[in-house]
Amino acid sequence: MMPDHPTPEPDETGRVPDCSTCGRHPSACRRLQAAARAGDRVLDALAADVAGSFTLLTSTVAVTESMVATLVHDGEYRAPSLRGGALQVTPGRVALRIAPERVVGAVLADNPDEHLEATMIALLDDRGAPVHRTWVRDGADRLIVESFDHRDAWGTSGAEAAGLLSTMPTPPEPAPWRDGDLPAQIDAILADDGKDRYHELVASDELHAIPVDLLPQVFEFLCGSATPVGVAVFHGGVAQVCAGPLHTALREGDQLLAGYADAALEIDLALVDGCGLVRSHGVHGPTTSIELYDAAGRCAALLTQFGLVDAGVHADWEAMCTSLRTAAR
Repeated sequence: MMPDHPTPEPDETGRVPDCSTCGRHPSACRRLQAAARAGDRVLDALAADVAGSFTLLTSTVAVTESMVATLVHDGEYRAPSLRGGALQVTPGRVALRIAPERVVGAVLADNPDEHLEATMIALLDDRGAPVHRTWVRDGADRLIVESFDHRDAWGTSGAEAAGLLSTMPTPPEPAPWRDGDLPAQIDAILADDGKDRYHELVASDELHAIPVDLLPQVFEFLCGSATPVGVAVFHGGVAQVCAGPLHTALREGDQLLAGYADAALEIDLALVDGCGLVRSHGVHGPTTSIELYDAAGRCAALLTQFGLVDAGVHADWEAMCTSLRTAAR
């Protein structure tokens, strides 16, 4: 249950201070209280700390959905990372990267889908909109999730008392994306959906546009050649990331569907306003990302090679991206 959050008065400079109860900006606090009035249980813990506890869960369905792409991953979480921190992607594990200044709260809902007996946790942005959802079905996992909201007579949550919630360490400042590595590119996208970076890439001719119609061929090649690939789907300060070989790739009308062993990616080609190739520094040298943008210039998803992949996989990926550049001329 969310305690009372009185609206703070402006100070002598006219600035409205953060809420004295939860430490959030008053506008974010008001939106979370509105979510509570709508029937959701708003958690007092910071969203990043709630996400950090997802590693305790053994069976989840993790969903991040933008206007363009949806990534659904069935499995366990690895520890999330914050902007500026190290980015690690483990095949078979759900990976989140979070901009904590944009993801400000979390809510708990019981059986939000009448056809599915589950508890759902949603991470919310500063408008109170869900940017990532986790569905929990297992009995033990649901007890862990329920402990986030149950409080004793002194106001301490069951999760805190049991040591299930801990504060994530503050990462260093994110590195500049220009001439930076892949995590720096992802962090720039998380800051504002990548809009500033997108305009700079276009202005400097560093975004090599390719036709959206080539995307189905890209997925068919990756699936047919068993070339592993990483994908990140972005929504309002959260990136959900997974990697591995694709087992299926199918186009149905405007819907492009791709399946990993334990995850599924869906792209609405009709809503992809632009698609381009961007290079950044990687372990094996310059590494290309295929980035998908919506009509507002927001980066909705990208495909690339994360971290220390096999050198042959990296070479095959770059050869495919080179062929895309040639085909787009």
